[in-house]
Amino acid sequence: MGGSPGRVQSHALPAVAPIVALRPAASPSGGGTGSGPASGAGAGGGAGGRGDRAGEGGSDLELISGEILPSDYPRELGNAGIGGRVGVIFTVEVNGRVTGCRVTRSSRTPQLDALTCRIIEQRFRFRPSTDRYGHPVPDEVDWDQDWIPSGRRY
Repeated sequence: MGGSPGRVQSHALPAVAPIVALRPAASPSGGGTGSGPASGAGAGGGAGGRGDRAGEGGSDLELISGEILPSDYPRELGNAGIGGRVGVIFTVEVNGRVTGCRVTRSSRTPQLDALTCRIIEQRFRFRPSTDRYGHPVPDEVDWDQDWIPSGRRY
């Protein structure tokens, strides 16, 4: 019942295991890759921070709460077999909250595009990256969210 794993670009950050209906992937501006398994009928989340702070003495961005749930998938779109990948970019502020989410790759379904940013901004919270002195720093994150109707793969 699994979907193909999401594409995650990050430095030393684990991906949160996604589920079939929605498959996330995140990439910071730093690079690197990783992925999580997919199963069930819903969704999950993953995150990445900018650059590798380990060499600089700081810490990396970490998703601490928030996910996209199976119940978030608009029923009418799922029943019609409509899905797709939404690419977004957003900023994780020093307080761990997400701001400035914008679509960089449309799913060609405006409802899914808008829903992806709305959920990420409302629910996701991060432990922010820190610099070598332990001060939180903002990060920019690229995220791909796959909305996959049950029984289909993209």
